[in-house]
Amino acid sequence: MIILAFASPAAAVMAAPDVPLNALDAVAFALTSLCILGEAVADEQMWQYQTEKYRRRAAGEAPGPYARGFIESGLWSLCRHPNYFCEMSTWWSLYLFSVAAGTPGALGGWVNWTIAGPLFLTVLFVPPRASIDVTETLASSKYPAYKEYQAAVSRIVPWFPGKAKKAAAGNGKAVKKVGNTPPPKPTRSPRLKQTRPSRSPARR
Repeated sequence: MIILAFASPAAAVMAAPDVPLNALDAVAFALTSLCILGEAVADEQMWQYQTEKYRRRAAGEAPGPYARGFIESGLWSLCRHPNYFCEMSTWWSLYLFSVAAGTPGALGGWVNWTIAGPLFLTVLFVPPRASIDVTETLASSKYPAYKEYQAAVSRIVPWFPGKAKKAAAGNGKAVKKVGNTPPPKPTRSPRLKQTRPSRSPARR
């Protein structure tokens, strides 16, 4: 039933074969393709990161950029769950096909019965204690630095890194700069002038 709900926009399109393709179909196609590509890229980046991280551990090599244990680069620098975001966005993009097909509904068809599929998927991921929160809890307990990542990077919607990440980078530079500061030169204590005792006048 869940899969049927996800695919309901396709059923709505098949029920309206006489409706010609329009601009909204093109937008839906472009967004769907972009979201599928984004999810594939996010999964590939995660795969490469984890593969290299465990390879270094098995080989006894220095972890280097993998020391924190979780990925922070690529799409994962824009939000903490780009794969989930693209997954949900894919089904919301597919929903637009039902709107383009003229499926009856509220607001001129923008809200129709096929919205149940993407809405249900969003509820599985986004609300408190849903899939994303479970993943975040596990990551926080496993990686001590994950809280810094949470403070700096958007949870689900891709966005530029926040001020916390920039501040952390700035603090790191400041510490590095202080550590490279040469020690102060020792100061010499002023010498006291030695005064000779005054000679008493010789007796005649």
